[in-house]
Amino acid sequence: MMSFEKIKELIQLVNQSEMMYVDIKTDDMHITLSKREQADLVHAPLSHSQTQTDSKQEISVVTNDETIPTQAISQGNIIESPLVGVAYLSPAPDLSPFKQVGDTVAVGDVLCIVEAMKIMNEIKSDVAGVVTEIMVDNQQIVEFGQPLFRIL
Repeated sequence: MMSFEKIKELIQLVNQSEMMYVDIKTDDMHITLSKREQADLVHAPLSHSQTQTDSKQEISVVTNDETIPTQAISQGNIIESPLVGVAYLSPAPDLSPFKQVGDTVAVGDVLCIVEAMKIMNEIKSDVAGVVTEIMVDNQQIVEFGQPLFRIL
């Protein structure tokens, strides 16, 4: 068990560094430190955050040099990274991605993996819908709260 003095030293080190997020797990304790003002994921660092936007956007479909306007659609749900790490869009380099644009997503489906400190963290969807945008590239470094997917 880490002493109170050691925890205070750790907090000071994080505050004086450029690190934005630290998550430490041992057999008998779990410490999460975040410099983010609204640390809404501190209590559940491995579940992802979602943001639903109500703004509308006019889209048009281009087919054979013709532009066909379509109705305005909602922006959907934004799935954000719950931690800093490297995003992997497929379970292995030689396998196909978990999800691609246009794929249907059910609640609990794995969208990607974020590797942090040699630990692979599955990012699962807690909304059902269709993937309309993948906002990161495979093996891209992602920040805490960075948008990963848009699900409509």
